Amino acid sequence: MEIKKEQKQNAVRLSAVENGEELGAMYLYLIQNDSHKEPYGLLEDLLVKEEHRKKGIG
Repeated sequence: MEIKKEQKQNAVRLSAVENGEELGAMYLYLIQNDSHKEPYGLLEDLLVKEEHRKKGIG
């Protein structure tokens, strides 16, 4: 028996930066699989620093 590993996803880290300070960040995973005809995205770990929340950043 042979087991093959295929990796069909990529992660992108996106961040909101103002005047050199990171205000928030998130990860966007681009995923391809046999269940979907086209790649799709999964947004995860969306974090905004507490002092910058409720300002429309996230």
